[in-house]
Amino acid sequence: MIASLSEQKRAEEALREAQADLAHVSRVTTMGELCASLAHEVNQPITAAVANAEACLNWLARDTPNLEEGAPVAMRIVEDGTRAAEIIGRIRLLTKKGAPQRELVDVNEVIRELIVLLRSQMTRYLISVRMELAADLPQSAGIACNCSRS
Repeated sequence: MIASLSEQKRAEEALREAQADLAHVSRVTTMGELCASLAHEVNQPITAAVANAEACLNWLARDTPNLEEGAPVAMRIVEDGTRAAEIIGRIRLLTKKGAPQRELVDVNEVIRELIVLLRSQMTRYLISVRMELAADLPQSAGIACNCSRS
């Protein structure tokens, strides 16, 4: 009877490991399917940052540098670079093995990020989206991809 319980415990542990491995394979497979779309989404903020940097350099290279125009554009460069880094960070987190971490997430921010990620598909299929997000929504438990994690 003790041997039987021991075997059952080993079988349960093997099942848990197999389920964790299957979940990991599923996430990696999904990532493979999303790569083309995400590559487009990563290229958008990078392209915007390069265009903004070129404009900023032009304003700064004038005989009298136009700091009024250059400063806000420099901020947009930072925002575009940050957005690209966040997208890449989320992709890296999805491919890591292990259980996803649950934490409180801002539902409105999740919706905004999804709209950004789906923009190319919406353009392709001529879909327009009008968002009316509630300002006072409480945070909700979910799986967050906090890109500051290593």
